[in-house]
Amino acid sequence: MTDSSLPASPSAPVAAPEHKRDPWLIIDDAANSNNCRITSKRARHIAKVYGYDPEESRARARLISAAPDLFEALSNLTANVETAWPALSHLGPLVAARAALAKATGND
Repeated sequence: MTDSSLPASPSAPVAAPEHKRDPWLIIDDAANSNNCRITSKRARHIAKVYGYDPEESRARARLISAAPDLFEALSNLTANVETAWPALSHLGPLVAARAALAKATGND
């Protein structure tokens, strides 16, 4: 990644994805044990995971359902590290973290 393609600077705030903050739940598909869906407590459909292997489908569903928590944790961690140690903001892991956050917010 070149300097001109780096995500937003450490001082630029990261906008949270637009969604209501409620837990995302994994529901097994009663019609097909290889599939499952992600819903919120408000019973809103978020995603459906299709697959040929139930274990792989559940693993993918766990990752999807953890996305809001992962986003919040990475955003907080990145902001705290860059505030406490600004000299580290150019290091690969923080650059990668900012790129992942930019991708999640549509700012990539």
